[in-house]
Amino acid sequence: MDTMLSFGQRYSSVGHRIRAIWLSFSLGFGLHHLWCALQKKDGPGKTSQALQQPGKVQDYRGLCKDQKPLVILILGAPGVGKGTQSAYLASTFGLTHLSYGDLMRKLSNDRASVVSTLPIKPGTKSPAVPDDLGAVLVWNEIERGMRHENRMAWLVDGFPRNHRQVSKWMESASSVQPVIYLFAPLSVSASRISGRAGGSGRPEDADQDVIEERLDRYRNESEPLLAKLEGQGFQIKRINSDRELAEVQKELYTLVKVSRIERQTRVERSPH
Repeated sequence: MDTMLSFGQRYSSVGHRIRAIWLSFSLGFGLHHLWCALQKKDGPGKTSQALQQPGKVQDYRGLCKDQKPLVILILGAPGVGKGTQSAYLASTFGLTHLSYGDLMRKLSNDRASVVSTLPIKPGTKSPAVPDDLGAVLVWNEIERGMRHENRMAWLVDGFPRNHRQVSKWMESASSVQPVIYLFAPLSVSASRISGRAGGSGRPEDADQDVIEERLDRYRNESEPLLAKLEGQGFQIKRINSDRELAEVQKELYTLVKVSRIERQTRVERSPH
């Protein structure tokens, strides 16, 4: 009993507590790197098999220091079909679908988020998020999903919004990703936006003036955005969404499957 009391008294001091915390941290850090090393040795084969099977995309190696997620960006004008096609790709390949607009609206309702302090755009339910902040928040969401839920394959819908967000995104992501660019005549986009107004829950979808303003802004920003992405080395696949749904989805299916296999091949060939 005296020995146990002596042991407890010694570790009640601040100095011993600090040593204990540091020992725990060092042990955890070392085990994490050991885990990463073992997974690098054994994981790629399992991962490669999974990536070639739609719906089975878990990366078995977990989050290691040099591991990066697969992030596919899907862009296009409002009403071009990003949400519809994102839902299809997410369910088919097991990708985590992250909508930029939905994320910002969610954060706007979260009192713990800085986004809740920002003004709302007139006639909408969406916050006016500065470009740099928006890019950081998207990456934070991806990083959170990687660390806590082992989500390593993402489809980011409606981001980046303009060329100004690309540089900030590259500071965080630090690598290029596949880009899907859906296009259709703006008249088709306007018609689709009006048609979804009853069920979207977004007041801007029922306001013709707001629709025209959104499409005009998109028209002015889309070409500089695409030029910036291409200048940074992003490979952009342009897909006409003004076709039968099955035709569009067939092309998307092939594109995403190839992108994921190519990505996994690069992972397996990288030095371990």
